[in-house]
Amino acid sequence: MSVQVVSKEEITKLLQDWYQEMRVQHVFKAGQLKKDIDSKIDKMEESQDILMYYSLLDFRYKMLTGNFEQGLISLGNLDKMDAVLKYYYHFFTFIYATEVGNYSDAKKHYELAEKLLIAVPDEAEKAEFNYRVSLFHYYLSQPLLAIHYATKAQEFFSKNKGYEVKTGACKNTLGMSCITLGQFELAEEYLISALDTFTKADEHASILKVR
Repeated sequence: MSVQVVSKEEITKLLQDWYQEMRVQHVFKAGQLKKDIDSKIDKMEESQDILMYYSLLDFRYKMLTGNFEQGLISLGNLDKMDAVLKYYYHFFTFIYATEVGNYSDAKKHYELAEKLLIAVPDEAEKAEFNYRVSLFHYYLSQPLLAIHYATKAQEFFSKNKGYEVKTGACKNTLGMSCITLGQFELAEEYLISALDTFTKADEHASILKVR
């Protein structure tokens, strides 16, 4: 009995859908897509680029689900990756380093990812990048920069359907940054709005922490 080969195009589409569910913080849907991808990826036509893409997204999924035990393993020669894969490599490593408090490493990968962002023709990804940069600056006690980048991210998320949780995440960062600046009334407005957004989206985990 022959095994049906899964096309690279089908796997690529599934990987794109998987990352989109991660970007919008839909943990359950992302988990379902991961199961589907895992059942098909071994049957795929051979493609090192797609396997690298999968490895990068699998690392991002682990962070989404709260697994920060291990950083991204080496994927071989980065020079052989195309610009988009290099971007994801540095961007996801930036997120990981930020979350574990390795800010010097985070800054290095943030700057490398920023240079490669031009290769990604996706406004949603630019907003995602700005959101992550806002968190980085918040953790470094740089509230004005955090507000700048969170506002840029919110401008996209709030105008596009499906990004309600990310809109709430931006409001949460804005609120926490306002607390740092002593702007308590404005902070309260942002935080109440963020809580309301998370509640309406039925994202209980996001109320505690947006990963």
